[in-house]
This record gives sequence, C-alpha cells and structure tokens, in this order.
Amino acid sequence: MVGVDITLEQMSAFLANLKIGEHGRAMIIDENGRLVAYPDLNRSFKRVGNQLQPAALDELGDPVLTRAFNRFRIEGEGHRQLEVEGERYISAASSLQSIVGRDWSILTVALEADFVGFVANNNRRALMMSLVIVGLTSLLAALLVVQGLRADRNAQLVLDRQHQLEVQSQAFSELASQAALFDPEDEASLTKLMEIACGAVGVRRVSLWTSKNGGKELVCDDCYDRESEGHTQGVHLARDDLSPVFEVLEKGAELAVRKADDHPTTAELHRSYLHPFGCEALLAVPIIHQGTCVGSIWFEDERRAEDWSPETVTFARAIAAMLALRLTADVRAAEQVTAAPLAAPLAALHQPNGQPNGTSASESRVAPRQAMRNTVLAADRASGFMERLAARGLDQDRIGVQVFAGTTVLVVQLTDG
Repeated sequence: MVGVDITLEQMSAFLANLKIGEHGRAMIIDENGRLVAYPDLNRSFKRVGNQLQPAALDELGDPVLTRAFNRFRIEGEGHRQLEVEGERYISAASSLQSIVGRDWSILTVALEADFVGFVANNNRRALMMSLVIVGLTSLLAALLVVQGLRADRNAQLVLDRQHQLEVQSQAFSELASQAALFDPEDEASLTKLMEIACGAVGVRRVSLWTSKNGGKELVCDDCYDRESEGHTQGVHLARDDLSPVFEVLEKGAELAVRKADDHPTTAELHRSYLHPFGCEALLAVPIIHQGTCVGSIWFEDERRAEDWSPETVTFARAIAAMLALRLTADVRAAEQVTAAPLAAPLAALHQPNGQPNGTSASESRVAPRQAMRNTVLAADRASGFMERLAARGLDQDRIGVQVFAGTTVLVVQLTDG
C-alpha cells in the first residue's frame, strides 16, 4: 500500500481546474453536508471566533447545490436531473468512503445544456439546412408548375387560335357562297354577312356604319345582336359628339379597345352608345374607298379578359375589304344612275322623235337599273379574280400590277410566219 498526503488546498485547486462542461462544479462533502474541498478555497471555510471551520454547503447560498445535496441525502448515490429557475441540471453523487476511509462524498452539478447543447446546435443546423432544402425544393417545384402551366396555357392558346382560324375559314367559305354579297340592293346578303361575322368572332354585336353628310355623321345600315338574334338600323352618331372616334377612323386606323370606358377616345361613345347595349369592348375597322373612309365595321362585345387578338383584327379587316367592294359597287352604280338621266336629253337632241340613240322610252327607263347591275357584275368579276390570285399565294402588291375592274382588254397573239 502506498500513502500520499494531499492537502485540502491541493484538492481545492484540483477541483477548480477540473473541467465539467461550461458551468459544471465538483465538491467533496462529509456526511453532515460540510465542505471538505471546493473549487473556491476561500468559501470552503468560515471563521468562528479565532478558528476556521468547514462551511456547510447550504451556507454557500447556491440553490442548485442545495437542491442537489437535498436530493442526495434523500435518494443516495446516483445520477439525477434537476430543474431550478427554469434551467435543467444534471447532478451525480458518489461515496469516497472506500477510498479515503471517511464518510465523504463527491458531488458534481452541471447544466444539462453543457452536455447536450451540441446536439441542440446540430439539430438547429439540421433544421436550418432542412428548411433551406425544402425552400429550394419548393421553389424548383413552383418553377416547374409555373412552366407547366405556361406550357398548358400556350398550348390552349394555340388550340384556341387554331379553332378561331377554322371558324373564320368556315365563315369565309359561307361568304364565298353568297353570290349577291356585293350587290348593294340585296339586303339579305348583308344581314347574312353580319350574322356570319358575329359568329366567327364570337362577339355580342356587329354593326355596319356608313359616312353621311360629308363625314359629319355615321349611320348604322345594319346591326346584328347575337343574344336577341335581331337586326336593327337607323342609329345616327354625330361627329360633334364623337370627334375622337371620327378622327381615328378617318385616318384609316383601327380602334381596338378592351375597356371603352377607360379609353379617352371611346369614353363618350361608351357612355352614349356601348353601355346602354351592355357592351364594354370595341373593335372598329374603317372601310376605305379611294383613300377616303366611307364607313366602318364595328365588333362590340361585353367585358373581355384579353385584348383583341391579331387573328380577330385580320378577320375584321377582311370583312371591311368585302364591305368596301359592296359600298364601291353602290357608289359606282349611283354615279351611273345619276349620269344616265343627264346624258339622255343631250342624246335626244340628235335623235328623231326625241328618243336617244334610237332607243325606246321603255329601254331608257331601265337603263339606270341595267347600269347598276353591270357595275355589280364587274365588281363580282374583279373580286373573283383577286380571290383566285390569293388562292395561288399572290396578291396585288406581290404581282406588281394594277387591276382595273370593268375594263375590256383585247389580247392579240401573233405568230411568226
């Protein structure tokens, strides 16, 4: 057996240097709870008179140590958990009697966080990393969803436009079957055109307006309402009240607005005309004849979620071009009707019995009507010729020629010899 003398000062120094977590402490106490060794040697003793006596653990004023010692006295040796002032502690008590031969015990107390704090830190780091991963995954999923929705929306848009083009192509086919489409006297063909155009675009109303009184007013020749399935005519719009609309159309520009009440050009038109009929959107395309606006075709609809599509505007321009041929035939026929009665008296001066050019009175009376029919026929032939060119992928601008409707041309081919 080897004996070693260890002073209390050395024991206290050893306990002071003993590292038990961040805030852990160790001490040696006797069976009465008095300090034998404590990390702070000055607190291990108390002065009683002229003598130094071991201090009791309770006299340190540390509630954690007091609680740990009380549990030790009641429960004996072992490990246990304490909770003091909201903090969790771990205490351990072991007897030193077998080692030192005295009823001494070593008592250690430390914060639970000192031993499991790294676990909590790791958990926090893992939680933060998990949140970052979840965030990145959610962002990636959102991007994929948005991309998928965009692709679906684009695909649906393509299908909608394809359907729209098919409907408009069908509309052109129906219009091509209307032989009297360009006859200004055939009102049935005009009403049919308005109904076909309204169904092809899918709007509520389609109206045809012609310029009257030198451009001072627009008069509705026909308006088709898809809900009521009826036609109306005769509405007058004065230039003095709607000068912005007149100015845009006279410049040959389309007027395409989704919310007419918010547009400065159509605000007054919305108040006086569109709103009473339950319409919010307007697509107005001018009808041009020899550089002059002679009318316009209006597509009127309820509130629209999107702007007018380019396909719809192109279709409206095509309808306006057809109506221009119709109005052109009307103007030319009117000019011939006006010129015929003026020419007849002059020719009669040189004919016997007052008959011009040897014609009868009945023939002179039907001349204006025949002139109008000839003009309509010429317009039909010109329109058919242009349609055949378009079917071959050619138009007037690409072939670089000028088409003169109603002009007779003699072509003579001479062979060598």
